[in-house]
Order: sequence, then C-alpha cells, then structure tokens
Amino acid sequence: ACDLEPDCPAVVAENLARNAVPAERCVVRRGDLLTDEALTAEMGGSYDLILANIVSDVIIALAPRVRGLLAPGGRFLCSGVIDTRAEEVAKVMGVPSGALASASSLSFAPIST
Repeated sequence: ACDLEPDCPAVVAENLARNAVPAERCVVRRGDLLTDEALTAEMGGSYDLILANIVSDVIIALAPRVRGLLAPGGRFLCSGVIDTRAEEVAKVMGVPSGALASASSLSFAPIST
C-alpha cells in the first residue's frame, strides 16, 4: 500500500486486522509514486494487482509507473473515474475505444506498453 496521507500505515493495519489478513502480506509506504523515484524503486515490481481509487488525472499520470510495477498478466483496477473521463483513461491504458462497460470501475489487463 502506498498513499500520501500520514495515517495510511495505521489505516492499512486496521483494515488488514479487520479482514484477518496477516500484516506481513502487505508492505505499507507513505509517499508519492509520481515524484519519488526512490519510493518507486523501493516498491519494486511484479505485483499481480494494483488498486487505485483516485481521480482520473492521477490515474493517467500513474499509468507509466503502473506498467513497471505489474507482473506479467497483472491487473490495474482503478475507481474514481467519472463517466466523462472514462474513454480518456481507457485510451491511456491502451483499451480500445468503446470497450468499456462501465466507468464506475475500470480494470486493465494487460496494460499496453
């Protein structure tokens, strides 16, 4: 988990406990993956799933970083995309125009490079 919010580690720990997920299954970092190269390197790669619940502008900006963080066949699931921005986000992710069923939640796999 990575977030800008100072309370991110505590919130993640609470949610892991609430869902009976062992803490060692999740790495938590506070920071900005868009601007912090060291953090991006520390996060590594080969994730099977990356989730983002944030506005379209940030999802679009994250796209190049997400490609490098996903394992082959990994999925990028994002929400927070409003209907009027769905096609724009899909284009950045390499999803063909008109291929979206709903903009409430978008899943891209694989993301084209």
